[in-house]
Amino acid sequence: MDLKSKISALQNNYEKYKNNKIGERTTESWFIEPFLDILGYDVREPKLVKPQYRIDPNAKNADKVDYAILKDGKPIIFVEGKPLDDDLDKYHSQLKKYFNLESNVNIGILTNGNKYQFYTDIKDKNQLDEEPFLTFCLEEIDDEIIELLPRFSVNEYNIVELKKLAIKIKHLSTLEKQLKDPDNEFIKAISKYIFGSQKKSNLDMTKEIILMLDSKLSKTPSNEHSAVYEPNSSGTNQTEEPEIIEKSNELFYIKSRNSDAKGIWDGNTFTILKDSIISEDTVPSYKRTDEMERIIREQTIKRQNHVILTSNINFSSPSGAASFCVGQHTSGWSRWKNKDGKTLNEIFRK
Repeated sequence: MDLKSKISALQNNYEKYKNNKIGERTTESWFIEPFLDILGYDVREPKLVKPQYRIDPNAKNADKVDYAILKDGKPIIFVEGKPLDDDLDKYHSQLKKYFNLESNVNIGILTNGNKYQFYTDIKDKNQLDEEPFLTFCLEEIDDEIIELLPRFSVNEYNIVELKKLAIKIKHLSTLEKQLKDPDNEFIKAISKYIFGSQKKSNLDMTKEIILMLDSKLSKTPSNEHSAVYEPNSSGTNQTEEPEIIEKSNELFYIKSRNSDAKGIWDGNTFTILKDSIISEDTVPSYKRTDEMERIIREQTIKRQNHVILTSNINFSSPSGAASFCVGQHTSGWSRWKNKDGKTLNEIFRK
């Protein structure tokens, strides 16, 4: 079973129990330990994993981190687990305390079995950063995260490369925020680079250029989360439902707090069907393209606080369609399910 299939199996387990109140130890057993095992860290192998690792073995009442991932007998990753879906923000200081006391540790992971936050020490050496460089939820994990996870595995772990990755992710996020809403210092720096000066007229033009670039990048399909827009004679991307049904008669469904959608996958195009409820809001890490925002404005209606599609919408991938529906990056292969609860992955990627 490959990594994606293992993650999918863990997602299915989460779906069964996500509405239950599950304590820390059970969360560790059912979700955290299987996740570590997927990365090659078998908690039953003492040379790889030390549960309840004592930060200072000589201290009488030493603090204990839930899991220490070992290499050559020394800890390199700390993992602190919490009850299923518990709020992780209140536990950052705890992980920080453990991390800062152990100089050999370079990665700290805080998790509630669903949400995973990966930290390191980009700002100050041996001091846990205040913000994680990588965050994802098991229930909404996307293909980009699937591709990153092996870098943390027992076979590929390389702290030099992981630090480089963390720095890239952090600064990419900063750059994305600046392109969307540039502050004065960013505008001045770009203005000096472009025009060689920071005169007000140049600053105003620089800001316009930055916003134009952001708009252009938003319209450029760069990955499978981009939609396939297929205009008909009226210039919209509406499709006739009967034509879609002829390609496939199996419906797939996705639900979240703010969405309740259905669609069809024909092997090349995923079509979200009209009357689907779409999340109006998005998480900070996910930005809809200008064309997607246009669809929200022009091809939906609001009814009882719900945003409902008035036409079918085509996407080039299940993940792009799923992300559009729930308002954040997610894997459509595991989120879209038929009436029997089987995922697209189970049906089409056997």
